[in-house]
Amino acid sequence: MAIPLPLAPGGGIYNFGTVTLTNSTVSGNSASNYGGGILNIGSATMTLTNNVVAKNNDNGSGPDIRKFSGIITDGGHNLIGDGTGQTTIVNGTNGNQVGTTAMPIDPLFVTDVDMMSLPNSTGDLRLRICSPVIDAGKDTMGLNLGLIDLAGEQRVFGTAVDIGAYETQQSSTEPLIVMNTDDDGPMSLRYLVDIACAGDTITFDSGIDGDTIKLITEISLDTKLVILGNNTTNTIIDGMNTSRIFYIPAGDTVSISGIKMQGGNGSGAIVSGTGGAIRNRGSLTLTNTTVNGNSASNSGGGIFNSTGTLTMTNTTVNGNSASNSGGGIYNRGTLTLTNSTVSGNTTTNFGGGSSTQVQQP
Repeated sequence: MAIPLPLAPGGGIYNFGTVTLTNSTVSGNSASNYGGGILNIGSATMTLTNNVVAKNNDNGSGPDIRKFSGIITDGGHNLIGDGTGQTTIVNGTNGNQVGTTAMPIDPLFVTDVDMMSLPNSTGDLRLRICSPVIDAGKDTMGLNLGLIDLAGEQRVFGTAVDIGAYETQQSSTEPLIVMNTDDDGPMSLRYLVDIACAGDTITFDSGIDGDTIKLITEISLDTKLVILGNNTTNTIIDGMNTSRIFYIPAGDTVSISGIKMQGGNGSGAIVSGTGGAIRNRGSLTLTNTTVNGNSASNSGGGIFNSTGTLTMTNTTVNGNSASNSGGGIYNRGTLTLTNSTVSGNTTTNFGGGSSTQVQQP
């Protein structure tokens, strides 16, 4: 008997045969019909062990896994964000974590796939250190995982393997301390920002005091963070005249102290050419910091405060430049300065030290 096929199904995997899925991640896929992540149909068989299948989209009838027919075998220790499209993998059984449409389970990726930009979005599916899948996998014996994960890192770090394709190289109980000046990689500033959870504090090891962290691209501080440097002489971050240093999205609260930011040029993913060192749309507090020697091809040579709240205490903004307005600071949000200096900044248009736009777009 012929099996009627749903239209436009299986955004990530359409299985009409045999699939064995082990320590893999299926996320950020979309289908206009069934099974945004996975569709199992016909006489197909599928075995899932140690997988993350979450944050996929379909028409609401099983966004992550949809069993239309066939057989799904539970190998255990899977996280299914919304498991309403199947009944084999059950929450709390065999080490599985399974959410519902009303209460999906978030694996807490570094960055989710932007579903509005498919198929041109990949996200960052590594795990934050508060992810529920860390150390939650099944014994690796017999799974043929090898010694490294998808990122080339140690495959088992901690008490057990992590669920999914990536292994976090940091315990949730360890302090977040920057140990090197690398642009990225384990224990770098960027890496720790990526895996940090809301409310975490990042500090810097004294062994790198006086050395410069040289960035290739900007760092987006897209969670609530405190970053504590060892003073502006010891903790230096340089955009190398190729990149903005920090971007703070709307809704995030960030505190930065004891850091010198230099060499930023405003290049970044959001409104490139503004905010040489910092572009802020959230709530940012700068204390005992220096913003020096940055530039922007448009506005805000040192800092561009765009509809955000910026509070500066004991902070120096000097030697920055912008081609348009606000050589030191361009403000169109809320700016408060206390015991701070803005000096020696230049622009070819308005506001060499700072420029404030009253009308907000």
